[in-house]
Parts: sequence; structure tokens; C-alpha cells
Amino acid sequence: MNVGSVGMPFKEYVAGARPTILAHAEYAIVEEVRGVVGVAMYRVPLDKNAMRDSLAQTTNPLRDWLIQQYA
Repeated sequence: MNVGSVGMPFKEYVAGARPTILAHAEYAIVEEVRGVVGVAMYRVPLDKNAMRDSLAQTTNPLRDWLIQQYA
């Protein structure tokens, strides 16, 4: 498991190329019950229109690129 951004998963990228952002959030829930550890993985679709609208209101230096990712 890798701790990271729940709302911006991306495909692998190589040699400094820009990643491709996926259209879903991913997260895991880890539970321990009487010494037994369980992990459940979840994937939730993102509302691309809402993501673009939200990004349009920011001053994030990656704003334009991120908006293109949610086209």
C-alpha cells in the first residue's frame, strides 16, 4: 500500500513525463480485529464537471493542466 492523494490517482509515468490523472478517487480502510489485519480497497468515480469548475476558481499553478485532465 502507498499513502498518497485520495483524489488524484494517476497512471505510471516515466522519464519525467506528465502523469495522466484517472477519473476516480481511490482509498483503503485498514482494520485490525483481535490481531487480524484486513484491508479493503475502494474506488469512487469523480464528477469531472465539478472538478473543472472547482479548479477554475483556484490559483493553483497547475490549474490549466489539471482542467485539461478532467476534460
